[in-house]
Amino acid sequence: MPAVGFGFWSNAPAPPVRLHDLRHGAASLAQEAGADLKTLQDMLGHSSIVVTSDTYTRVLPHAQRRCADATAHLVLTAAQRTRAKIRKDGRCNRPQPRPEANTPTLRHPSSMRNPR
Repeated sequence: MPAVGFGFWSNAPAPPVRLHDLRHGAASLAQEAGADLKTLQDMLGHSSIVVTSDTYTRVLPHAQRRCADATAHLVLTAAQRTRAKIRKDGRCNRPQPRPEANTPTLRHPSSMRNPR
């Protein structure tokens, strides 16, 4: 596909831009903005999502950082919840102190024997 020159831009020192480059750039920006592959497939007119996936599954640096931050947030939140649960359950599962030798102990009624 030939390069496209737009008026005074055709004499600019920048390299020529093909329409395909603009299309690819627009799709990459849409992906960065949060568009999913199915939306990109429809936008680009690809017959198969495999074509879209093979072309646009590369990840832009900002998206990588955002994904890493979100993953770290999920892991830290889960760790805090787990830690709080362990602390709570740990308090409930601690053994009770032994009664003093002279203190009468209460027994559950089902453990008492019925004399006949």
